[in-house]
Amino acid sequence: MLKMLGSHKGFKVLLIKNRLMLAFDASVSGGYRDLLLNLRCLATGHIVELQITLKGLIDVKAGGGHANYAIARVHRLFERDTYRYEGALGDAVLEGVRCGVVRELVCRGKASGLAAHFGRLLVALRSPSCGLSELRLVGCDWPEGRTLSELVEALPATGLKTLVVESMQVGGALPEAVVDKCVGAEIVGLLGLGLTGGVPASLGKCARLKALVLSSNQLQGPIPDELGQCGALEELVVNENQLTGGVPASLGKCANLKELLLQANQLEGVVPATELAALTGLTQLALHENEGLTITTSGAQGLKQALPNAQFGLPTEVAG
Repeated sequence: MLKMLGSHKGFKVLLIKNRLMLAFDASVSGGYRDLLLNLRCLATGHIVELQITLKGLIDVKAGGGHANYAIARVHRLFERDTYRYEGALGDAVLEGVRCGVVRELVCRGKASGLAAHFGRLLVALRSPSCGLSELRLVGCDWPEGRTLSELVEALPATGLKTLVVESMQVGGALPEAVVDKCVGAEIVGLLGLGLTGGVPASLGKCARLKALVLSSNQLQGPIPDELGQCGALEELVVNENQLTGGVPASLGKCANLKELLLQANQLEGVVPATELAALTGLTQLALHENEGLTITTSGAQGLKQALPNAQFGLPTEVAG
């Protein structure tokens, strides 16, 4: 049909809006997905809009989906000042999370009320109607005796794009469930929490991940080779842990990397300078404060030549 319209002598295509492509953020349009074309009739000059959609989507709209969409538009549920909340927790906010109105939740500081409302927050997150896409808890009053696993396991099964929990005395192991809950996420930041355990190799399944920040914890074990499968990754920040092993050469496959901060760990071996030199978009490369890590003189020179705009923190140079 598109080819026919494009070659039709009676119409001219003015605009194509493809809301069927996966990259389109359908939350702005209430979940609507279709293909819209603006056409000008050359005989009359009239401009018309042609909507092309899939039968399955039409069935959803006809079965009540459009009515729900209309109600949501009236109540401004697609406007950011309605679905985003920043501040302390309370009854109204938790009800908004539970029923899906509040989809971006940001709490900062000791006065956030996290400790008092933690249990009810978990209940709200487990609700089938919860549609949380962003959760940020920064420097809050983390409840004593509760674990990060409880929070992560309560998160919605799908739809989460941003998870940041930062600067609190949490402790405990980094939850394995974070991978399943964040498989479609773009930002995962669990930093300054005193977390133990290792970096899950299964994070390599997070194809949309742009930023992984796990700094200032007590994580051990290697940096997984599987992180090289995260093709969208722009920031990998795992400094100030107790990570061991070498710098994975597979990270050279993350062509979009801009920040690679691995300093202040217990990494060892020779830096794979040739592979890292392929990361031409790097602006920061920090590998220092790893006593067992070295880089050849030629490797250091090659990195500096390949990445002239980057800031470096390199380990001890050795001949080669």
